[in-house]
Amino acid sequence: MDESLLEAYPGGMLVRPAFAGMARFIDLNLRLQRIVRRASVPGRDHYENDGEHSFILSTAAVYLAVLGADKFEDIDLLKVVVYALFHDLVEVYAGDVVWGDPTHNKSEAEHSALLQIEEEFPEFPELGRWIRAYEKLEDQESVLVKGLDKIAATIVIYLSGGRSWREHGQTQKFIMDTLLEKIGELPDIPLLGELLMDLLSLLNLHPEMFAPATD
Repeated sequence: MDESLLEAYPGGMLVRPAFAGMARFIDLNLRLQRIVRRASVPGRDHYENDGEHSFILSTAAVYLAVLGADKFEDIDLLKVVVYALFHDLVEVYAGDVVWGDPTHNKSEAEHSALLQIEEEFPEFPELGRWIRAYEKLEDQESVLVKGLDKIAATIVIYLSGGRSWREHGQTQKFIMDTLLEKIGELPDIPLLGELLMDLLSLLNLHPEMFAPATD
């Protein structure tokens, strides 16, 4: 960000630190919106960006946490929102990783990106702690958001008729197997399992949404 944009006082004195930090953090979020995912969305030609994805995930996670509150033990809605809003912030520097891409070391790139963000915002140490807690799956809220991240992303593409799956050669088997693998790696939350089974049932009914198998 051009720091000269924060010169608001006579003599070029910068605005107060809280304002300057907030402006830089907003700029970070604007850069997140420039990270384009390989995910088609209904009603438009261009793909979803990381900012849109984070908002959809946040609202869906709160919806599920409230709707399924009886399935959790004292779920913390603030944690749910924080994890969902910030879960992809490292992609500002690490970029988005496509499922099945063997050329990208996701964990290494995202670790370096988190260190860079922490260096940029030393006044906001909670941000790094939240992102690490999410990645380490330290609590039920992080597990819920992690699983829903995969499920919600798939629903978005499903609602677009599967366009990006066909455009990128992703078969029905690949998508369904990847979902089973990603959700299966997580600590057990029955609600996630129920959502996954419903999603797989829908995907199974629509082979036309996917790239044709090549075997």
